[in-house]
Amino acid sequence: MIIDAHQHLINPEKLSYPWIDKAPKLRGAWDLKAYWKAVQNHEIEQTIFMEVDVGEDQKLTEASLFCELAENPDNRIGGVIAGARPENEGFGRYLKKIQHPKLKGVRRVLHVVPDGISETTLFLDNIRLLEKFNLTFDVCMRADQLFLAKKLIQSCPGVSFILDHCGNPEIATGFLQPWKENLTKVASCPNVVCKISGIATNCGKKPVNLETVKPYLDIVLEAFGPERLLFGGDWPVCTLATPLSTWIEIVKSWSNKALTKSQKQGLFSENAKRIYGIK
Repeated sequence: MIIDAHQHLINPEKLSYPWIDKAPKLRGAWDLKAYWKAVQNHEIEQTIFMEVDVGEDQKLTEASLFCELAENPDNRIGGVIAGARPENEGFGRYLKKIQHPKLKGVRRVLHVVPDGISETTLFLDNIRLLEKFNLTFDVCMRADQLFLAKKLIQSCPGVSFILDHCGNPEIATGFLQPWKENLTKVASCPNVVCKISGIATNCGKKPVNLETVKPYLDIVLEAFGPERLLFGGDWPVCTLATPLSTWIEIVKSWSNKALTKSQKQGLFSENAKRIYGIK
């Protein structure tokens, strides 16, 4: 069984997505019906909904909408990661407003803002509040920002961090450094895990297959170890490069050789349950 720890759902009728003009193929509705059709040949047990960087004034609406969806067991959404703005005043009040049994964490996409934001006192103090609310923080940064990720994670030792998309290696260029070195430094922090997700779109003109991504997955495994890895589909963003079913098969093929049976169970379900508190 699989827990997809990185599922996006796009609802343009109720929410706005300022970034979507840069990815016109993602315009329109991407809903649960379409998701379950995309994974119909795979044993997906549950998903974790990941915020989709909606308009600034719709963060609360998005969190409420998908927490409500997650209340229905038929939707098989085990948890929700809400969008957030830790760089702003009032972050603690926002966390109180979005509290819900299905809320497991928050995310701020940091590759779309100036690098210095994650180093400010206000940002760090707000991230530390997550420990009080028993919430995680998904770190979404480019490969060249990983040194900032390490600073952030080290500065908030009581918070559980999830590094999205393997730290976004630049697979299209074929360069392993400085991504590998900085990823290893991030992994030295005990309060961070890594999500094997989202790198299909980093392949550029290279074919999205096991041969292309294996060197990067091997490095991630070496850096974090199998108990600190979890699988994510990144649907529908992954469809810009490959169908979700293909991405699942690639990771399965890699794990069949790289991991033991129990380690594969960790990657595909048990680690996500532990890290995000999914039952």
